[in-house]
Amino acid sequence: MMKALIGNKKGRALFAAAIAATSVGALISTPASAIDGQQFVVNGGFDSSGANGELLAPSTTDFALTSINGPGGGTGNGSMYDPGRYVIGSNPNNFHSAWITLPEGNPMLIANGFESTNQKVWEQVITTSPCTTPGSLVTFDFTANAMNILSAEWVAANAPGGVAGANISVTINGVPLGASQDLTTSNPGNVVQFVGPVAAAASFDVAIWNNGTAYMGNDFAIDNISLVQRGDCAPPCTDVVHGVWFNYTGNSVGAPALNDPKWHALPATPGGQHDVDVRGFNKPYQVGTAKGKGDWFKWVDDGAKCAV
Repeated sequence: MMKALIGNKKGRALFAAAIAATSVGALISTPASAIDGQQFVVNGGFDSSGANGELLAPSTTDFALTSINGPGGGTGNGSMYDPGRYVIGSNPNNFHSAWITLPEGNPMLIANGFESTNQKVWEQVITTSPCTTPGSLVTFDFTANAMNILSAEWVAANAPGGVAGANISVTINGVPLGASQDLTTSNPGNVVQFVGPVAAAASFDVAIWNNGTAYMGNDFAIDNISLVQRGDCAPPCTDVVHGVWFNYTGNSVGAPALNDPKWHALPATPGGQHDVDVRGFNKPYQVGTAKGKGDWFKWVDDGAKCAV
């Protein structure tokens, strides 16, 4: 957007002061804390668990712990056959006959999804903030092993048309991190990844959500949850001025048209200040006469914003 014209050698001192206060893309920044690659999740591999496979603090979940730490045999008794139940275990088939069989010794969070939305599967509040300067952004990289645990054999025998499966997403302080992902594979090594910037805060509430609502197939397991910082905190910055001063090098009785090709940008030093002395012509201006070369100035705002 083009700003107002400034003319007249009489106002040279005023003009010089004005351009000394302007610059091309000048920024003011504030340092922000940062530790690239720092791991923030505690017990993301579920190596520690409570009695009967309970999830330990600082992790929490909206799911209810199974009331039967083993095969349930049917719904309605609080076992893993009931939607909205979870357990920390290694072999899903130990808790539900329709689920896949995996070796013992690798604990994970096993869940039977709700039939409603807003299912918070896992949550941790990170209280050691890597980025606290107001206005800063920190990029987080969230990964986990996640899989659907409904066995292909059970699906073939009981739902030959297939099942909907589970869908998970990740939020930090309520803001989605990347896009949600479907869980269709039964591979324990399947990696899901969610990456994105998050505004600086004193703490970060990290949550995994299951968005699936199907009765069949909304069964999954999650392991090796990781949240690391990528790069430095992007510091906040204040947009001082973005644009360029132009000097008119032609002759004009009145104000020249803004699109006149005789407008020429004033050079700028590396620090951003424009050079007042480099003009088309430096003759004194006589009141009542046509303004000559070098008498007119204009400011062109380039519309640039502080990159974050």
